Amino acid sequence: MPNTPALIGQGIAGVFARPAVTDEDRIDAEGLLAATGELVWVGEEAALDAVTALSGSGPAYVFMLLEALQEAGRQMGLPTYAARRLAEQTVAGSAALAAASAGSRPPSCAQRHLAGRNDRGGGRRSSNPRGVRDELRRRGAGRAREGRGARQAHRSRPRSTLLPPP
Repeated sequence: MPNTPALIGQGIAGVFARPAVTDEDRIDAEGLLAATGELVWVGEEAALDAVTALSGSGPAYVFMLLEALQEAGRQMGLPTYAARRLAEQTVAGSAALAAASAGSRPPSCAQRHLAGRNDRGGGRRSSNPRGVRDELRRRGAGRAREGRGARQAHRSRPRSTLLPPP
């Protein structure tokens, strides 16, 4: 299932195919989903729960970060339009830099960015300010559990006679 950035062709979806799915079927599926953004094939169906937790819920956390950055900018005296553009481009540019940093994980990017800085805004030098990373992990694990439960409930429902059993 693509995430909400798919609305503008910038989404990502995790997809799984059972062994009976042919290469031609995979190509067809990729063609259908290509307009939504990127695809990541996962090796087992259970991994789709983690996909949903990460990329399905992830945009909500990014939007919360954007709102927090924008609000901080306004509280520091920036006009709303300036705070919004600064926040949006900060997140977009940071995501682009992380994607372009081949072989470097995002935590390494954060540590490199914060290293040796005298943060005049009072920011923390920690790579886990106020437990943000821990909270995101906790919430992501919860979403994955919810996904497993939904998948198990779906499997226990009667199947349509139009589709062959999985």
